[in-house]
Amino acid sequence: MCEGQTLNVTKATQPEICVLTPYACHGYWHALHLLAEGGGNEEKILKEKKPAGSSVSREQTAEESPRNPDIKDIDLLEETDPEYHAKALLILNETIRAEPENSDALYDRAIINSEMGCYEEAFEDFDRVILLDPENDLAFLGRGTVKRCLGPDEDALEDFDRAVRLDPQNPVAYHGRALLKDGLERYEEAIEDFDEVLLLDPGSPFVHLDRGRTKFGLDRYEEAIADFDEALLLDPEDAEVYASRALTKSRLGRDEEAIEDFDEAIRLDPGLPCIYNDRGLSKHNLKRSEEAIADYDEAIRLDPEDTEAYTNRGVARTDLGLYEEALPDLEKAVLFEPASAEVYYNRGFARLGLMRFEEAVDDFTAAIDIDPGFVEAHRGRGYANVSLMRFKEAAGDLDYVIDADGGEVMDYAHRGAARIWLEMHEEAIADFDLAIGLDPENAFAYRMRAEAKKQVGRREEADADLARVMSLDPGFLDEDT
Repeated sequence: MCEGQTLNVTKATQPEICVLTPYACHGYWHALHLLAEGGGNEEKILKEKKPAGSSVSREQTAEESPRNPDIKDIDLLEETDPEYHAKALLILNETIRAEPENSDALYDRAIINSEMGCYEEAFEDFDRVILLDPENDLAFLGRGTVKRCLGPDEDALEDFDRAVRLDPQNPVAYHGRALLKDGLERYEEAIEDFDEVLLLDPGSPFVHLDRGRTKFGLDRYEEAIADFDEALLLDPEDAEVYASRALTKSRLGRDEEAIEDFDEAIRLDPGLPCIYNDRGLSKHNLKRSEEAIADYDEAIRLDPEDTEAYTNRGVARTDLGLYEEALPDLEKAVLFEPASAEVYYNRGFARLGLMRFEEAVDDFTAAIDIDPGFVEAHRGRGYANVSLMRFKEAAGDLDYVIDADGGEVMDYAHRGAARIWLEMHEEAIADFDLAIGLDPENAFAYRMRAEAKKQVGRREEADADLARVMSLDPGFLDEDT
């Protein structure tokens, strides 16, 4: 690659929606608890579950239930108490020891363990409730949610399907199933379930947020924004919705609007690194690289292992020509994410800018090994190999780029330069013709075409190209090309 000629594209990491509070594995348990109590957003009272083998209901007093004197004590606990879960578990464990088939206690213990992230224990208790009462829709819903929190699984879908069949008016069941289908990449089916939730419970901002995210994943950005708008009408203080809408607007090229939403998200919750990273990307898109770097700095301060922020700060620094400063960031990105083709590409780009061509080739090759169809990595390796005078290898990469991507000005110019050295002079001239057709003021292409024409005896045409170089850039002929 000749001095002053660099690649024209770097790869910033494009994030997905930033999930701040994964409702299905945290607040979702609270919804299930409310359903069991007969309340919640659904504004309906569920019948008290009385599975086979359990003769105790929450309405019974301690005197009416001498074998279970303590279960109602849970209702006296404050959920804000930092020891709430531990105290509740003590009561429930004692109750279950005295009454092993008390499904209320088993269900409550499953919920408490789920809230604590003890999913295996929760799974066992939900299993026991289902054995006692195969018609308990909430137990199927709870067990399916445990499976979902352990990782999207087709097996969990059976539990959600059963919960929906047992109580087709329960919006929480449809919501849980929708989230699972989203995790299984069954997006259209997920949207159908979200639609059903909103028919049953039209006032839920969570559902609009989640449906909007699913539509974002399908590139249905305008529809996603409509859902985020509705969520904000229902809850105008939700940082997560502002951040999601901002990222969606950025995908539509509406970065100024996106930055306004990111600003509001940060005002509401200033401690979230992913929002700073995503706002930085919008500023980067607007060529405000220095402001973008400030946002990536804050993201890294909040999360020193934020791979995306290191990658994006490194890319922003390369855009400013700050290759030495970019390299440590890109080194960290490779360390954190060694299976990513893009991190090797970005480091290769910085090394190319520093004229460390051998190392650049190594990085571009690593990127291609991970993703053989990575056009930009082939382009970078081609340019670096021209600088290393490995013309056959360079021509091979640039052939691939031009066939796959149609070719850019400097792709033809660099392949033409390689072909001169490979003594493919007519083919080289054809490449320079294409480069000049794309950019009639490219002094490098005229200079190299003059050299190719001189080699085949077309001296008058070569002199005309050199005269054109002088008119475009009088100092160019003094450079060692």
